Amino acid sequence: MSKIKEILKEKKTLIPFLPAGYPSLNATKQFVKVLVECGIKAIEIGIPFSDPVADGPTITNSYSYAIKNRIKSEDVYLLSEELKDEYKISIIPMLYYNLIYNKGEENFAKRISTFADAVIVPDLPFRESHRLRPHLEKFNISYIPFATPNIREEDIRIISKYTNAFIYAVTVFGITGARSNYSKDTYKYLERVKKISSNFVAAGFGVSSKEQFERLPTDAVIIGSALVKQIDPNNLEKSKENIKKLINSIIN
Repeated sequence: MSKIKEILKEKKTLIPFLPAGYPSLNATKQFVKVLVECGIKAIEIGIPFSDPVADGPTITNSYSYAIKNRIKSEDVYLLSEELKDEYKISIIPMLYYNLIYNKGEENFAKRISTFADAVIVPDLPFRESHRLRPHLEKFNISYIPFATPNIREEDIRIISKYTNAFIYAVTVFGITGARSNYSKDTYKYLERVKKISSNFVAAGFGVSSKEQFERLPTDAVIIGSALVKQIDPNNLEKSKENIKKLINSIIN
């Protein structure tokens, strides 16, 4: 069983997303320390990309900030290795396919095998993932497929078989961004995915509160934009305190 599955089987899990290098790599390292102290065991690390089509303005702006500071993929990989060694957490890099294609699928899988338990590629549809998955499997890295609100039952069954981590159930059509509430249809869709899937399911996109964390009928919940909003690029200590306050308000 993969490490991320061992975490998910314990209890409902909150998986925070942090954009690496926003506002600096040192800040990201300190934010991870805060998250670990809050009890977080799995973290999604976003690798800055200039055209993040699945992300809303909050995450897009954080990526732009990091890119202006010349944060490269290799910088994030080195940081992730350090975090993995120091905190023994499950690290899930999230990046766009161009960054993988440019390096080559096998070289990419080999490079991230030093720290990654799983990988999320938001612009790579499952039906086009066959070029990447074998290389990930070779290095014991789990591929995480996406489910969307209009997914067919047969496709839920298929993608469930091709991950050793979880299905990433996108809660809404469109881009990331904190939302105050979800429609009844969202809950019905997630219940359907959870019922049909033979694997763990994590809900993502729009999560911002304890109520959503508790009500969403999934094994895990991913929080991104709401967490990134807690970061003041000009005040590291305030950012750390904001992150700590938000995470504790959700899981405690």
